[in-house]
Amino acid sequence: MSSISLNVLDDSVLIKPISEEKQGGIVLPSSAEKKPTKGEIVATGEGSRNSNGERVALTVKAGDKVFYRQWLVQK
Repeated sequence: MSSISLNVLDDSVLIKPISEEKQGGIVLPSSAEKKPTKGEIVATGEGSRNSNGERVALTVKAGDKVFYRQWLVQK
């Protein structure tokens, strides 16, 4: 597996989705399954800048578990 170097900018974060363990015997097609909204922070940017131009650090760090919103993407 090759290693990729990413630079996360400003107040952005990179989240790795965490799949929930399925319980029960019902199998749903992938189109009917709810997309994951729980993930782990992999990398963060340095934070945004306030009106004085000073960096405002993010409140999350790599390794934190978070819930996040998915944005609608049209194909």
